[in-house]
Amino acid sequence: MFRRLQSTGLPGADDSAPTTSSTMFWDFRRETEDQPWTLELQAWASGAWRTPAQADWLAAQGLPVPPPHGAVARAPDQLDRLTSLLAPVCAVSWQALALHEEAVQAHNRGRAHEALAKAEQLMGIAPAWEDARLLQLTLLIQVERDADRAEAALHGLPAGLVAPAQLRALRQSIALLRDDWPAYAAEVRATIDEGDTSWWHFEVLGLSLWAAQELGAARAAFEEGLALHPDHRDLQLRWAEVVAAAGDPEAALARLDRMLADPRPEGPRAHAKTWA
Repeated sequence: MFRRLQSTGLPGADDSAPTTSSTMFWDFRRETEDQPWTLELQAWASGAWRTPAQADWLAAQGLPVPPPHGAVARAPDQLDRLTSLLAPVCAVSWQALALHEEAVQAHNRGRAHEALAKAEQLMGIAPAWEDARLLQLTLLIQVERDADRAEAALHGLPAGLVAPAQLRALRQSIALLRDDWPAYAAEVRATIDEGDTSWWHFEVLGLSLWAAQELGAARAAFEEGLALHPDHRDLQLRWAEVVAAAGDPEAALARLDRMLADPRPEGPRAHAKTWA
């Protein structure tokens, strides 16, 4: 397990006013929950501290100083004292890091509502922390399935925080919660337009347009995919399905007949779905 506190300077004599404005990192690790946390400070390859003031400050507080490129274990009382002293100069507190970790673990272990409760608690103590906001958004979609709150949380994220592909995936998830197939299709279309022309994007685009009752647009999506992936069985089958659904079973059957006439051992003839 790993946690990193990032401080702006060091607490001053009154434990609140920072003594410097430089950014400092405090890296804590432990292998299991039964072991104490160890602290590491960043050092140059030469063995010199990157920020000597950190080591000096620890020594002045009567706390053990880890050697360069080494770590020193923290007893529980030392850990509590150190994290409390650093709290005023850290953007994200030790408590917030712990809550985030607990929420993620609860979610990974299938305790969805416990994870959401911890994420909401986390937002109460670190509302501006980007990781907390992303976690809350993810759980609002996956656990609470609350499209309105999820969309509000998404709109509240700082610009540039989420990569474009991840942003589209989040918007797609919200569209699914609302059964908003046109919006879902628009996100898939944007993915294709940005250069990702994998065959499955055309399949998903066509299916979402079909779900939106836009059968002509769905057919065009499958045809666009087939222009790039002419031998892809699934796209051919989807084309036949939507053409039949649109009232032209003869055209659909003609394509299926051509697929069944393919002599290749691994061609569409070999797959039961083509016959079905």
